[in-house]
Amino acid sequence: MPLDLSVKKYYTFPELASRLQCSEQDLRYWVMEGELTPSSYIRAGENRQYLMEPDEDYGTTGAVRPSELCDACDPDSVSARVWLSGFHYLVFPIRTSINQCEFRFAATLSSGFDYGDIIYELDASIGIDKVMEEGVVMAVELDRFEALKSEKGKFNRLEKPLATIEHNSLLKLVIGMAIKGYAHDPAASKSTSPKEIADDLAQLGLDITDDTVRKHLKKAAATVLPAKPQQP
Repeated sequence: MPLDLSVKKYYTFPELASRLQCSEQDLRYWVMEGELTPSSYIRAGENRQYLMEPDEDYGTTGAVRPSELCDACDPDSVSARVWLSGFHYLVFPIRTSINQCEFRFAATLSSGFDYGDIIYELDASIGIDKVMEEGVVMAVELDRFEALKSEKGKFNRLEKPLATIEHNSLLKLVIGMAIKGYAHDPAASKSTSPKEIADDLAQLGLDITDDTVRKHLKKAAATVLPAKPQQP
């Protein structure tokens, strides 16, 4: 009885092109468009952690920068850099030309671009040519891609961002409750209200750092509140 060797944990791009009956150039296109998430074997090394934050339009511009991400911990601490080894998903393709892109971030899970997940900044970026030559596509990612492909080409793996009016309404709720409920002063250079809010949320089982609360309060104040002079 012949063995079925077609089922694997991952597939090279030549194998995938044969399986999907398409060209490797087609696969390259979907990788560069961010619709097909490749994986690469990350050799042992230290890589910095970043935490995905909400209210950012990740994955739609292809231009994610470390400054747009939140450090998962104190960047000066030892735990800010972790030892990675093995296959990891390459996320956020950053286009460098019409037919070239590179990857600077990796994730343990294929959903590593979702809010609250941790991703890793690679010590050295990986170009699309190397990905196509040495990279693979994990079987679970292939299943996701085939499912989306079967839905008449509707690749909506990311939730659509809030419309501007709806987004601003949410910001009004955030800053309004902070001012009225926690006596938050948006003009103050220092405030204890972000920590108070974070502590209250923690009691409800909703984990969020006070730095994240402070970030969104500043964004809400700058977006929906009338401009006021800063306190000296």
